[in-house]
Amino acid sequence: MSVVINQSGTTTIIAAVAGKTQFVYGYVLSCSAEVVVRFDDTTDVPLTGPMTIEAKKNLTVPYDPNGQFVTVAGRGVKLVYVSGSGTLGGHASVSAYG
Repeated sequence: MSVVINQSGTTTIIAAVAGKTQFVYGYVLSCSAEVVVRFDDTTDVPLTGPMTIEAKKNLTVPYDPNGQFVTVAGRGVKLVYVSGSGTLGGHASVSAYG
C-alpha cells in the first residue's frame, strides 16, 4: 500500500472491511515539512502515539510479523495530522485477516 497526502486533517488509508482485522506490519513515511502524525482506526481510536517527522526525513518502522499495530475487526486505518503541514508520502506492509 502506498499513499501521498497533501492536506492536513485526517485521511483514511485502509478502508474498513466487515469482519476483517487490519494488520500493519511496517511502514515508511516522509514529508516536505515537519509534521506530527499518528494512526487512528476509523472510529477515532488511536493506534499509535504522536510521531514527529522532520522535514525531508523518513520515519521508518521495520517489519514485525506480529504487526506494529492491529485494528479491531471491521475497522480501517486513518492517518491523522496532529500538527504541521506539507506533503506526506509513504508505504506500508498491510493485510486483512478474519
